Amino acid sequence: MPDENNHESLTHIYHRMLDHIRYSIESAEKDIAVALDHAFESARRNFTELGQATRDEAQLISDYIRRDTHDIALRMNQSREETRTWLHMDIELIEASLLDNLLQVADQTQIALAELSTNARTHSAYQTGEIAGPGVLICDTCARRIEFTQPDHIPICPDCSGTTFSRPPMEE
Repeated sequence: MPDENNHESLTHIYHRMLDHIRYSIESAEKDIAVALDHAFESARRNFTELGQATRDEAQLISDYIRRDTHDIALRMNQSREETRTWLHMDIELIEASLLDNLLQVADQTQIALAELSTNARTHSAYQTGEIAGPGVLICDTCARRIEFTQPDHIPICPDCSGTTFSRPPMEE
């Protein structure tokens, strides 16, 4: 789990790494699965080489982005309004560029993530101390809802001190 003192730094890296991944995918013209894997590796390497994150931190942030885009990609067949419903908040609350980046990465990676899911870390488990993108998480112990309007550290559940969360299912 990342050091709490790095909170702002890691959330800033989340934003910048997501931009880097989106740009890498947009630049790719061939197999999206290969491009996606390369984009994640390139972002991790770039942030490590520039000294902006340790190798472990870059891997964690990359995993968080992969998990968040996977969750969004599963819902990309639905309209933007349905995505807003899934997020359980007004789109206007989420920084426009962040939402656009997440939606663009998720749209282009929907099929690729299905292929890569066997190699990716479990996408449905969200743990205290990790960083989650915008949306709602529900405590697996007491069902307390915690809303995120931007990437942020997942806190301990304020109601039951639970440490494991999941995204709510898409509402019909």
